[in-house]
Amino acid sequence: MTDEKFIELARLIDDRTTSGAMKWEETGVDSLFQATLSKFVIRIKASQSNFADEIDYEISIMGRNGTMLESFSDMELSRILKNHPNAVEKNGYILMDHIFKNAKRTALGIDKAIDDVLKELNDLPPF
Repeated sequence: MTDEKFIELARLIDDRTTSGAMKWEETGVDSLFQATLSKFVIRIKASQSNFADEIDYEISIMGRNGTMLESFSDMELSRILKNHPNAVEKNGYILMDHIFKNAKRTALGIDKAIDDVLKELNDLPPF
């Protein structure tokens, strides 16, 4: 895959996730979420880095039959962005962290859960 395609893929996944167009779901594995397209499955995974308290991110494109077609990490994306003259962002970690957090919020229904908690707390009588 060309560097431009990695950049475009990461940007589009981020844009579609932020807008709510991509529907992320749980996979049964902590820190792994997926969105199903017509012919492909996109996964984002967070894992403990070998360095202190850092997290590594990886995006994978899978065929519908489960075959991994391509994957790239936040470190690879950072390298590509730093070397690409037209890239506005230069940090793949920040971009993939944003994708992961939004995918998690969508898959786990975190926004609705927070809304429900706020409603319940507001309905409690004051002291």
